[in-house]
Amino acid sequence: MIYLDNCADVGNYQFMELYTVRWEEGAFPFPSKSFMRDKTTGEIFRIKITLPDYKGKEFVISPKRSRDFENGPIYELDLIELKQAYKENKLSGKLKELVATLNEMEDNNVFMLVYFK
Repeated sequence: MIYLDNCADVGNYQFMELYTVRWEEGAFPFPSKSFMRDKTTGEIFRIKITLPDYKGKEFVISPKRSRDFENGPIYELDLIELKQAYKENKLSGKLKELVATLNEMEDNNVFMLVYFK
């Protein structure tokens, strides 16, 4: 069974999360897929968001995982993960400059605000 768990309207877009339910033993948690619908064209897309400043990192826009969907989602980037990415030379630009100044024992995680055009 596939069901729509969450849907959020943001500007000209709808963000949806669908789950595939399998009742076999050990199938929980159920796998999910995130989609975006362009309300002006009706087209539906799988979501894959990457940052040019964070090589190899992908983000999923999900109403369930995002803290504020009225203006766009807010993501929390784990500082320890960011420091590891910094050491592995996966960061560049302003994100690299920011992470270089942070101390994982004293500073907080980094929050990323996403705006839709």
